[in-house]
Amino acid sequence: MSCNNCEIDLFNGILQFATDDAILELYYNHGMLLRSKDCPICGRTCVKSGTYFRCQKTWRISIRDGREFERTKCNFRKSIYHKTWLERSQLTLQQNFRFLMMWLQTNASREELIFNNVGISKQTIVDWSMFCREVCIYACHSSTVRLGGEGIIVEIDEAKFGKRKYNRGRIVDG
Repeated sequence: MSCNNCEIDLFNGILQFATDDAILELYYNHGMLLRSKDCPICGRTCVKSGTYFRCQKTWRISIRDGREFERTKCNFRKSIYHKTWLERSQLTLQQNFRFLMMWLQTNASREELIFNNVGISKQTIVDWSMFCREVCIYACHSSTVRLGGEGIIVEIDEAKFGKRKYNRGRIVDG
């Protein structure tokens, strides 16, 4: 896996990011999780406590003739995983990180490798692999580049396919 001038291979990545705090820091640095969040109710920056952002703003409201005061809290609370890749995940951070590392680093027969090393079911592996593919497709669509341009020739070749028995395609000459 290589991005933002960092290179992490499978073996060193699993050793280097052995704790949840190290994984969270990696996710913060790569924009997978937010470091801070503003309260949508009062606009104040929320405090991170554990895996939640909490707004702890308090204010006083006078009730009678300015004598008695009632203390009120904003009480806004959101998970740090809200609207992220990990929002409804039942996987631990370790399992998620190991899955991502193995999915990104290997290309053939991932399912058995992940099943044997991460400890998640094959159905979960299939589901998370589908999520990874969707992210890749989104990244390709959102960062499309125009082919060609002034002074650049783009050649498009043509392939002909015919139908055989059982509707299996084959390349036709000519």
